Amino acid sequence: MRAWVLLLPLAFALPAHAQRFSKVDGNRLLQMCETRAPAPLRPGLTAPPGRLQCEAYISGIADAIAAAGPGRAAACIPLAVTTPQLVAVVLKDLRARPEATERPAGALATEALARAFPCAH
Repeated sequence: MRAWVLLLPLAFALPAHAQRFSKVDGNRLLQMCETRAPAPLRPGLTAPPGRLQCEAYISGIADAIAAAGPGRAAACIPLAVTTPQLVAVVLKDLRARPEATERPAGALATEALARAFPCAH
């Protein structure tokens, strides 16, 4: 028992592990977002499945940014901004920085939204 008590402080001295990221990188996100609709779409679909995944992914990133709360959010996205507008911002940024598309899509989308909608800290 004494050894456990002596080793416990060492656990807090170890470096933290890297944060988990999705395996979706910028290239995959671009591929999803640029999916063209087969003609015709299945009944009930408003966009091709890849495009719907893209919108859901970027919308989720925006929701996570907002959930960080005032003073901690990476971006300050106005309520009036629509999901298609968020997608357009992220796609424009990804296309402008092709050298970065190997990185995790979540980080790239967060950076794009932060540049487009900076907070006045």
